[in-house]
Amino acid sequence: MFTIKAIIKDDVNVQIDGKNFTNRHEIVNKLSNLLNTYPGAALHIEADSNTYFRAIGNIIYASQQVGVPKENISITTPEGNIFK
Repeated sequence: MFTIKAIIKDDVNVQIDGKNFTNRHEIVNKLSNLLNTYPGAALHIEADSNTYFRAIGNIIYASQQVGVPKENISITTPEGNIFK
């Protein structure tokens, strides 16, 4: 299964495929394009435990809009915490 990796840089920046995205519309377009190429892909979100939740919320909401199944979403922190 292909995994889309989203890195939360700060409260507004989400990095996907090495590019930064700051608004949900851009994130939706990027995820939609990746899912067209890799149907059924998983979404892995990397976030620092001190990260504000706005950017995390944007990527999760965008993933719901494009149809990523919630069981295909995981979040990890540098401390090793994993949330599914």
